[in-house]
Amino acid sequence: MADTLRLMIELQTPEAEESLRANEIATEFDEGLFPSLPGITWDRSYPLIAIPGAVGATEPLRADRTLTAPPSGATWVACAEIAWADLDRCHAEAANHPEVIGLWADPSIELALICPNSPAAGREADVVNLLAVDQMAQKGLDGEGVFLALVDTGSNQDYLHQHGKTRHTFDSAHSISIRPDILPPGRVPLTPAALGHGTMTAYDALIAAPRATLLDVAVTLPGTFQNHLRNVLWGYKGLYTLAMMARQNGQPFSLVASNSWAMSDPAEDLPPNNPGNFSSNPQHIVNRMVSTLDAVGVDQVFAAGNCGQACPFPSCRASGATIYGANSHPQALCVGAVDVTGQPLGYSSIGPGFLAPLKPDLCGFSHFEGSGLSSRDPGTSTSAPVVAGVVAALRTRLPYDPVQNKYPPSYLRGLLRATARRHDDNHDFVLGWGVVNPAGAIAKAF
Repeated sequence: MADTLRLMIELQTPEAEESLRANEIATEFDEGLFPSLPGITWDRSYPLIAIPGAVGATEPLRADRTLTAPPSGATWVACAEIAWADLDRCHAEAANHPEVIGLWADPSIELALICPNSPAAGREADVVNLLAVDQMAQKGLDGEGVFLALVDTGSNQDYLHQHGKTRHTFDSAHSISIRPDILPPGRVPLTPAALGHGTMTAYDALIAAPRATLLDVAVTLPGTFQNHLRNVLWGYKGLYTLAMMARQNGQPFSLVASNSWAMSDPAEDLPPNNPGNFSSNPQHIVNRMVSTLDAVGVDQVFAAGNCGQACPFPSCRASGATIYGANSHPQALCVGAVDVTGQPLGYSSIGPGFLAPLKPDLCGFSHFEGSGLSSRDPGTSTSAPVVAGVVAALRTRLPYDPVQNKYPPSYLRGLLRATARRHDDNHDFVLGWGVVNPAGAIAKAF
């Protein structure tokens, strides 16, 4: 275990509410807003983020995991580092400051390409057939008019166009980058490292939703498969701002967020009984933002992770149940991985989930010849955007209506769970409720 721990520190002030009303994603770090806390070293390179107050959940969380109460209004979040030896003393002093809401773990997250020596199982054409893409197109279900946000490394639009994905729209104006100076939206450098992950997930999402409007929510740097949870928080605040802008005129809209990242080393998290824990505490700031995005109409699809027992990614530090934190959230669709024959892939993380036990929700297809960035598109990093594309396709004719609360995200989750291909009526911790089945969803919904 490292000697130090990364934290996100949350503070409630009137200034945070003002920033939120102004739709500001972030503002320059101001140490003067925060109380002096023992052992804390502030990360001045990371701005302050104004986060909305928590919105009530529409699906139950595990009651025994609720460790702290959510704030009633907007808060600031800043980032810092602390020695493990100073953590208890810092918690004790923070508890005496009424404005301090919480000290939240900021573990590494990974976008993992795994099992490098295993051959592809099937081709994109097989996935097109299994997803009933032609049948969806005949019903007008192709993603047109639907925002499809990729919480990833950023996508290269030139590469997508050169490889047959030409019918979608890319919205650079509403895309988000944690480092816009080196990662302009839609123009990831044409290098093998930069092209790897975000471009692959964009390609795979477009299989089922070829006319969607893509957004980059680039939360990691090009060429790296590891970053920190704080960047996801930045991206989610941007999605919240976009959703609130769409809601202002009261018209139906659709925004789908595909998340192909996961935490793989629980040693970087705070212990389960610590209020700042990410893995199992629904009040962690990132888990709260998942609830908030759900409440404002954002469909959220998460990779289950690549820490399955048969072929885990090398950085995985646990076996058995490894679906942590936001990836196991009851208000998100957690996706495992199968090949085109429906067989589970050995790297796919299994349940139960740490926030909601019945995870994964279902499985999507992976490990097929797809984007051409490698011999196959692998991992739950692939199965999640494949399913996100299905959600975006269905949203073409089932947009969320914020006035009538018609077709909220819970409706789409329930539809896909209920129509998944399964062996029986029971949930299991490998396949969830079964394999995604768009033809069944169409039959049930239209």
